Amino acid sequence: MVGASERQLDIVFFGSPEFAVPSLHALRDSDHRLVAVVTQPDRPAGRGRRLTPPPVKRAIEEWPAPRPLLLQPEKVNSSEAIEQLRELRSDLFASAAFGQIFRPALLEVPAIGCINLHASLLPKYRGAAPIQHALLNGERETGVTVMWMDPGMDTGEILLQRPAAIGPDDTAADLFARLAEVAAEGLMTALDLIARGEAPRIAQDDAQATTAPMIRKGDAEVDWRRPAGAVRDLIRAMQPWPVAFSHHRGRMLKILGACLADAPRGSAGTPGEIAEIVGDKGVLVQTGEGQLLITRVQPESRAAMSAAEYVRGYHLAVGDRLGRTGNGIG
Repeated sequence: MVGASERQLDIVFFGSPEFAVPSLHALRDSDHRLVAVVTQPDRPAGRGRRLTPPPVKRAIEEWPAPRPLLLQPEKVNSSEAIEQLRELRSDLFASAAFGQIFRPALLEVPAIGCINLHASLLPKYRGAAPIQHALLNGERETGVTVMWMDPGMDTGEILLQRPAAIGPDDTAADLFARLAEVAAEGLMTALDLIARGEAPRIAQDDAQATTAPMIRKGDAEVDWRRPAGAVRDLIRAMQPWPVAFSHHRGRMLKILGACLADAPRGSAGTPGEIAEIVGDKGVLVQTGEGQLLITRVQPESRAAMSAAEYVRGYHLAVGDRLGRTGNGIG
């Protein structure tokens, strides 16, 4: 419950993907007032290209009435959207993976300010894909930062941080789900600090900043010349999207599961070469440094299957090469 020394905040929540849903639910169940929810417009999705609402909208539609006002502006920084938000006379904007950058005019609308939930320990991994880049770089720890928003890209002052370990088998999907819960807890603590007038503003050390740009499909292509650990980190980072891939006999082969080999087996070949078929466990692939045991794959236009099933169905053999260019890429 809100204590006597605290104020009840009027909050507009901004969020779109599944990552934002736990924070939305936590805000609904808090003692603060959720006056409106802003999310992205419905977009075409799937093979049928049907208009599909973002997860935050779906969550709102499942709530019993009365529901908060739901807004889906195409451009949240437009004069029309800003005027509509100004009329709400809110204390605070809280954002979690909303998907649009807040310009200065929008940042000035709420009485207290704007906060954002970012899935890294800032100033590390500023940008659109902090979870994937943490995995790509083999990090063992990440977390969530609640920051005061400014016009920069994740450069605002830090309100609080919550660290979280990265397990050796964690994929991006695993971390998204775990950090979404961490973010919800962090948001509630941050709101209580703001309500009491005790929220800190800690400047980021720009000298320690790293970036995490948006992931594109081409980033998921395996370069077998890289060390086995780096290839495995790529496979973990690209799940659930866009999924790491290589090629076998000219056709795309998605790599869904892999683990490091305990020790090199078979003859050391060139990067991308199949070194050994390891029974039902999978296939050993030579990398630029060490070997990787591929355990699960998805052939082009086919369902996912174990690597052993792929060996039997597609006649993968020792000495075959994965890659489309002959130099270990793809």
